[in-house]
Amino acid sequence: MVVQKSNGEVVQNITLADNTRAYDVIMYDQSRQAAVATNPCTAKDCSQICLPRPDTKATCACKIGYFLASNGKTCQQKSGLPSQQFFFSYRQAVFNYPFNFPDRTEDNIQANNEFNIFNDGDRDFSAMAFDVRRGYVYLADSHPSERAIFRWDIGKNSLALERLISGIDRVEGMAVNWISSNLYWTDRNLGHICVSRLDGSNQKVLRRFLKKPRGLAVDPITGALFWAEDGATKSIKRANLDGSDITRIVNTGLQAVDGLVLDFEDGRIYWSDSVSDTISSAFFNGSDAQVIINQPGTTITGVAIYRDYLVFSDLASGTTGVYSALKTTGGSLRRSLEVASPVQIQSVIMYDETQQPLRSTGTPGPCDVNNGGCEQLCLPTQSGRTCSCALGFKLGSNGTTCESEEIMFYDFILMADIGRKQIFQVRDRKVSAVNIREINTPRSVSFDPVRQRVFWLDNINGTFVIKRVLLDGQSESIIYTFPDGSNPQRITVDPVARRLLYTDAQRNFIGIMKLDGKAHGGFLGGLAQPRDIESDSSRSRIFWSELGNRTISRIKLDGSAFRVVIDTNLTWANGIAVDEEARQIFWCDAVSNVIERSTFGGTQRLVLHQGPTSGDHVYFGVTVDDQYVYYSDFNQNSLMRVSREGGQSESYGQPVFGNINDIHYFRGDIPSTTAGPTVPTTTRIPDVEPPQLSCPQNEDFTSPRGSHTATAVWEVPTPSDNSGGLVTITTTPNITSPAEFPHGVHIFQVTATDPSGNEAICDFRIIVIVIECSQPSLPENAVFLNSTCLRHYGETCPLTCRNGYNITGPSIWTCELDGQTRAPYWDGQVEGTTSCIDVDAPTLVCPPDTTVKTAPGEGTAIGTWSTPTATDNSGANIAVNESMTSPAELPVGVHTISMSAVDASGNTAQCGFTITVTQDITTVATALPTTIVTSRPPTPTTTVPTSTQTTTATAVTSTRQPTTKSTSVASTVAQVVETTTETMPTTRPTTTTTTTTTTTKLPTTVPVTTTKLTTASTTTATMPPTTTTRMSTTMKPTSVRSTLPTIGNMPSTTTVSSTTTIPTTMTMATSKLPVLPTSFIPTTIPTTAKETTMSKMETTSMHTTTTVQDGSVTSPTLSTGTSGGLQGDTLLWTVGGSVGALVGLALIVCLVAVVHRRKSLKTKEQKPERKKATKYTDANNHISSKIAKNGEPPRNPTGESPKNNFQYQVTADVVYTPSSNGPNWALGEVSEVERTKI
Repeated sequence: MVVQKSNGEVVQNITLADNTRAYDVIMYDQSRQAAVATNPCTAKDCSQICLPRPDTKATCACKIGYFLASNGKTCQQKSGLPSQQFFFSYRQAVFNYPFNFPDRTEDNIQANNEFNIFNDGDRDFSAMAFDVRRGYVYLADSHPSERAIFRWDIGKNSLALERLISGIDRVEGMAVNWISSNLYWTDRNLGHICVSRLDGSNQKVLRRFLKKPRGLAVDPITGALFWAEDGATKSIKRANLDGSDITRIVNTGLQAVDGLVLDFEDGRIYWSDSVSDTISSAFFNGSDAQVIINQPGTTITGVAIYRDYLVFSDLASGTTGVYSALKTTGGSLRRSLEVASPVQIQSVIMYDETQQPLRSTGTPGPCDVNNGGCEQLCLPTQSGRTCSCALGFKLGSNGTTCESEEIMFYDFILMADIGRKQIFQVRDRKVSAVNIREINTPRSVSFDPVRQRVFWLDNINGTFVIKRVLLDGQSESIIYTFPDGSNPQRITVDPVARRLLYTDAQRNFIGIMKLDGKAHGGFLGGLAQPRDIESDSSRSRIFWSELGNRTISRIKLDGSAFRVVIDTNLTWANGIAVDEEARQIFWCDAVSNVIERSTFGGTQRLVLHQGPTSGDHVYFGVTVDDQYVYYSDFNQNSLMRVSREGGQSESYGQPVFGNINDIHYFRGDIPSTTAGPTVPTTTRIPDVEPPQLSCPQNEDFTSPRGSHTATAVWEVPTPSDNSGGLVTITTTPNITSPAEFPHGVHIFQVTATDPSGNEAICDFRIIVIVIECSQPSLPENAVFLNSTCLRHYGETCPLTCRNGYNITGPSIWTCELDGQTRAPYWDGQVEGTTSCIDVDAPTLVCPPDTTVKTAPGEGTAIGTWSTPTATDNSGANIAVNESMTSPAELPVGVHTISMSAVDASGNTAQCGFTITVTQDITTVATALPTTIVTSRPPTPTTTVPTSTQTTTATAVTSTRQPTTKSTSVASTVAQVVETTTETMPTTRPTTTTTTTTTTTKLPTTVPVTTTKLTTASTTTATMPPTTTTRMSTTMKPTSVRSTLPTIGNMPSTTTVSSTTTIPTTMTMATSKLPVLPTSFIPTTIPTTAKETTMSKMETTSMHTTTTVQDGSVTSPTLSTGTSGGLQGDTLLWTVGGSVGALVGLALIVCLVAVVHRRKSLKTKEQKPERKKATKYTDANNHISSKIAKNGEPPRNPTGESPKNNFQYQVTADVVYTPSSNGPNWALGEVSEVERTKI
């Protein structure tokens, strides 16, 4: 495929035939290989390979099997095994295999003797390291019989191992700084990380009090040191190569880290875990940690890298072998090397130059040249280098040279440490090294208090010598070189006789010489493997032990007084000591591990201490002071002591020694030079020296995930004093290890007090780091479910919302660590993803329902109320919306005031209350006239109300419209009311009618016929709900015409031209009487006629209006129409004088009572109900109808929609017919249809 490089547009797609697969493509063109002006390789003159660099320079390189000479140009052939070899250790053996076995096609390759290099049953090769450019492989042998670090020189084609360092315990991690020429190792059981030169000299404990350190790796280029700890808090740490600036880079997901290896190409660290059966990887700073290989059921130990592969060992039964897989993904996993059981491979290294790269810049590092100017150790750091000194030394004032910690002239133990390759002075647990410049394997040591000289037995390049040096390190020299075939064991100095004596187990004799090495000769021969020797200078004699015949003997220096002192219950008297004042000898047995004493004559034997007899303990040297017997445990790398009277032993001095061969105590007394049994006089110095106290180093601890505290573990300081007496120790605060601490720096002060009251004070710090996330920024209205959130790493904080709010988005926030930066952050706290949504409406409480009355004679009343305050959970001010505002003028009726409140989230609260306006019914005294004049009154006018009104009428004129059709109805329009008794006085009360109406325009009327009524009573007429009814009554007598206006706006009185006399009082029983429309009750009775004639009863009309709009039907409403003035005939009332009037009234009352009584018997249980009529129009503008039930509009019976975009208002008659079964409604003819364009 060919594409444009600028925009990626495909130019051409080339298809290969026969499913050919293309893996690569090149452009063969001269422009792709432009010529350069200068070729840096031309001037470099490399013998094999020249590699140009971007800086216009070049670097020479060599092919496999050759190495680059010091001139940087010439390649020289390597001797011995070629590079690019894998080395595997499985306890007692080490074998190698060619580098290409991960690429081989065989699934399993049997490891056999062909590839074995070392195979010894008394070995335990627990760790390996290599120096490919010098041709060395380093092997740590942790077997109890050795406990040493060896070096194998591959170039010599020899399997000889050179012992470099003795006194190790369990080394499970080892690495070479191939640039600075230093060797690093971890000691799991001692809790140390140590460093030395590559030849094992200048050993230094770099870090103490570690928690089971295991794997180890170094990066000489950046000056970084990596190791794993397998204690209670498992972690992988990083520090500078001088042990400073410790950082935990991995502290999660670890169970038992065995191997560490660095990938310098990708800048990553890989580690194997033998418990979780995994291999994981991360960047050098600990970020991007990930599991590469996960193999349950295995036991992965060692791990190495070569090219793109991980090579690792598995020692689990059934899967034992060496495996390979891709280092980036763990893919292509297979067992490349099968090893027969019970072999268990523990360590793997890849011996190749790619595993130990040099600096790419060509600029030397701070320790690369001349050891950085340091006398002993040059340790690179990220910012430069640190000169450091071995155990027992301190850095001089110039910062580069080393000097003894302290020069001790009296009351000290002198000991030869073959493991540390040093001679130490120890007093009050403080260790100081004698400043010896050339020392290799010190076997034995002695001291001349007269000249302050140290003498020791050493082996230099395979030759035994005796050397001496002043305590200040001056005048170091060899005074005697042993001939071949010698095997000297111990030496002793007689300061009185000024002689040095030694034992030789090979030649089986005791030799003697002057203190300058001259006058050498044999003193006593024919012995059986003489071992240790001690002088009794005050008596001019010596004591010695023989391993061959298991004895301790004595003899004078003149050869007389030979005597075997101990010859029973003695196995291996490794060391003896003499107390000249107490005339006692002490010895240690290396086989039975017994510390014992007796008199010079061998009597009063006493076992002071019986140690374990296992091979883990080998008692080697012994010495004595006034209170204690001191002895060395060769395999435990320790100096011990026990009371001269016996008891429990204890460690003395710092637990940092190697293999202690020989020890001697010197009080500093200078004995008399006079030979004889006299005990020399001594001069004692008063004790003014404080105890020796060494506090633990400051250490930091990081809290584990999910905890806001960390467990700190430290070693309790053990003080010592020159007096040898009991030293009391106090710690402030009084907290014992281990202990939990919160975040911060915790300072401990330790005070040691000796028997003389001298005090020593030191302090150390426990630094606890609790990783915390920043204070979380909560969304608005959100709170923590547990009220608080501690914020430490791993803390889970659930969120919730305040009442009235619902949470959306992540509701649990967890403090986590960023995989790359290791910075804490809140997982779940993403801007805008978590919020609290308001779901509660505001709180709105309306005023209570109220009732108000109109003023007398008024149709409206003023309603007032207080607008309530709406409250909301948001605390914001919420506006209240009202359907009307207070005060409001309200007509008679029930009025609902609606209120609502909407908060910022759109939640709405609604409420309502009613104001009922009632008519104030007040009795108005009106004198009835004695005569009624009947005449045609002027035409009245009626006003159409526009809102709910209450209409009061005292007289009604019935009028018939000429355009309406009237239908006679035989029944009386009535509503049943409760039983009442009313006394009608001479002054008649005004008739009051209350009507509830709605605001709806009614263009037409529909007449409804009713019967004539001849009665007068105070009644209340109530219209059907939501219906405004216009009622008009037309009565046509034969003579006189009386006109009654509609109920809309009735005049208070109507005058008739006749007069009559009314009785003063009238009692009317109106129980269950029908309620008459006010229009039927005249207030003034005509008296000119002798009789009352009602020749014709006309109908009463009620008018309804229905609105139809776009197919939707609105609830029908009624409104009062306009009567149009006086029309039709006038009702004529004629009675014969007062008696006629009274008779007429009586007849009316009786008629009403009889009719109502019959009605009440049939409809006793009937209750008033309101009905309304609804009109519809279909698509052809036809009218269809159906009576609505319970105020709900019915469905369109035609099923058709009206014409679009038109509104229809229909006026039709609704006929109300009373019956024995209740009121009936019937629809009359349509009188008017009005269509309105929308």
